[in-house]
Amino acid sequence: MSKADAVAELDQALTCTQTFSPQDVLIDLQHEGWIATKPAFVMDGIPSFPTVKPLRLRGRGLAVKFVSGWAPHGSLFSRAPGTAPDTFVSVAVEATPEIVAEKLGAANAQAEPPHRLIGEEIIAYGYRKHPGLTEVECDLGP
Repeated sequence: MSKADAVAELDQALTCTQTFSPQDVLIDLQHEGWIATKPAFVMDGIPSFPTVKPLRLRGRGLAVKFVSGWAPHGSLFSRAPGTAPDTFVSVAVEATPEIVAEKLGAANAQAEPPHRLIGEEIIAYGYRKHPGLTEVECDLGP
């Protein structure tokens, strides 16, 4: 697999047009040296891996700072008490929500997954030391 393949796999996952394995996406990025092998933090059982070299969403110029994901099965994921998040992969990019929406187009957050979500600026626990990040997520549902 070439170095561009894991990034292409991530880009494809974030289009939210077909199913994917969050574990495969994350492990491929780790094997190719794009993200750390250990998460920077784990929130509600969801690991967030920092990038270790410059990673941009292809053709969109959005700088990725963290990649996260979760699925009910896989060695990378744990389950925190009382939580059961949907299967997803997400990135935290260095841009405002408005710039992200402009570069990616409108989110397709219909009622039922799969759908792509563009969040507000992230201010959650682990990201507080990294202001100015916006989340882009593909949620595959339970």
